[in-house]
Amino acid sequence: MKKVLLKTFAVAGCLSLLASVPAFAGWEKTDDGLWHYSDNGSYMTNAWKLDGGSWFYLNENGTLALSQFVSGDDGSLYYVNADGQMVENQWINIGGTYYYAGNGGAILKNTTTPDGYYVDSNGVWDQSIAQVQGETEGQSQQLEVLDELKPALWEAVKAEAKKELKYKNTAMFPEWNDEGISYSIHPKNGKYIVKGWCQAKNGFGNYLETKIYSACEKQGSGYRVTVYLSN
Repeated sequence: MKKVLLKTFAVAGCLSLLASVPAFAGWEKTDDGLWHYSDNGSYMTNAWKLDGGSWFYLNENGTLALSQFVSGDDGSLYYVNADGQMVENQWINIGGTYYYAGNGGAILKNTTTPDGYYVDSNGVWDQSIAQVQGETEGQSQQLEVLDELKPALWEAVKAEAKKELKYKNTAMFPEWNDEGISYSIHPKNGKYIVKGWCQAKNGFGNYLETKIYSACEKQGSGYRVTVYLSN
């Protein structure tokens, strides 16, 4: 009975070490503490391995990729966590920089995430742009707190919307007007939120039309303008 128990504990120990690697067969841990996957007697390299319902990536030297980005053949970017598993449908925080891995694991770029935040061409969350509100009550309640919509010192005013600026889409929509202001337009409960950059000699001005006023705060080489528009 003692021998059986010892064998059981030994197997349990192996499995605990492989908690991040679902299946034992094929996986090998070398003396340097790195994991490899043996395929027909040789280590798999530069390839994804599906195991136990999760995707793992083997680097060019055959080691299991951990806590790093992995570039796909199509140019897409993926991220594997500290256990080596590819992440998907969740946010990734790397030193205070946020990325979103979408369905299938690819990092979203130049788009709005499912929870309404804009990520730029590098996949980085642009924290200067307000959350695009969806249909859920919780998201709508978030938007009601105006102090959470803009950084400190940025000014916001309410005004009537210019008809041409209305854009019924839940995605980000960039548009330039005659005065050279770049806008991102978000619909929310019949109202449209416009955020963008303006060039000016001073921080304030009537940039849209006589009935639409905006307040700008100097930032970098330009000015940040925040305008709240209603129907």
